[in-house]
Amino acid sequence: MRVPKDTDGDLLPDWWEADNGLDAQMAGEADKDEDERPMVSGPPAPGIKGDGLSAYEEYRGFLVMGDHIRTDPRVKDLFVYREDRVDVPDFEKIKLGFIVNTGLNAHEIQPNPGVERGPNAGRLINFNATNSGAGPMETPGHRAQSALGVIFDNAGTNVPSSRLGMTIPVVGVPNQVTSIIIYVNHILNLGGFVSTNTMFRLETFKYVVGHELGHGVHICHSACVSQSCPDGAMVAPPPPRVICGGGRGPLGGIR
Repeated sequence: MRVPKDTDGDLLPDWWEADNGLDAQMAGEADKDEDERPMVSGPPAPGIKGDGLSAYEEYRGFLVMGDHIRTDPRVKDLFVYREDRVDVPDFEKIKLGFIVNTGLNAHEIQPNPGVERGPNAGRLINFNATNSGAGPMETPGHRAQSALGVIFDNAGTNVPSSRLGMTIPVVGVPNQVTSIIIYVNHILNLGGFVSTNTMFRLETFKYVVGHELGHGVHICHSACVSQSCPDGAMVAPPPPRVICGGGRGPLGGIR
């Protein structure tokens, strides 16, 4: 069995470092987390510039819907999984591996129940952090990193009918967001083309999902004072009038 050349002994093959903008002659590259794209408008958390995944973890890769992938240590990655609590025919066409106009590399994955407990149960994406090929030590640069969980469910009577989706908390990062809920019955009850045109209904679901996923990576409304980022972090470009605020068009209930 041939072993890839690793000149600096940092567990990353020289060829991979060269292909991904790292220095094959400099030890310590494995624990870096400096994904620069997309850039954010606010200062990053102290010592954390990237997506929460070390260069070694991005080289080792992830299982995405049964396929092993390696990710780019220069581009921020987002992992998302879904939970369908109601049955709608369009669901199989609603892919979560996208966020419109952000530059993120997004991946839809299956949850890992039983890996952990508590509010993040099933969302941890880099749980196998020991004995990973790096010997008995922890994976270089490891920080627990969670996926975003998107729940498709019907809203109860306590949820205003204009509310189409909700991110809890409304603006956070994947390790903070406990859930994203898409209120299926409220979307289906919008009427008009949503009721009569399958493609329009699908695009409406995608709009709502994409909007809420944005909140899950700390993208705020720029035109809604009540939802603007209080800490100066990433702010989205002015959204279409219909998806910002309440009651201003068919998608006015997205939060």
